[in-house]
Amino acid sequence: MRSAFYNDLHRFDLHKLKWYPIEIKSNKTASVETGPSARMNAAMVIKQGILYVYGGLKELDEKKQVNIIS
Repeated sequence: MRSAFYNDLHRFDLHKLKWYPIEIKSNKTASVETGPSARMNAAMVIKQGILYVYGGLKELDEKKQVNIIS
């Protein structure tokens, strides 16, 4: 079974029991793409309205994965 790696974010509404995509605001002054890199098994927390994504696994190729610590 092959794993899939995505860089999209969703939020879960506990009242409606439904998932909604989160659109990431782009930084017009930055020349790089904003948002998390594609990964799986990351930890996340929201503190003072800021979402922090930490760690996870990133795919290097079909047979190699690497731990992300950032």
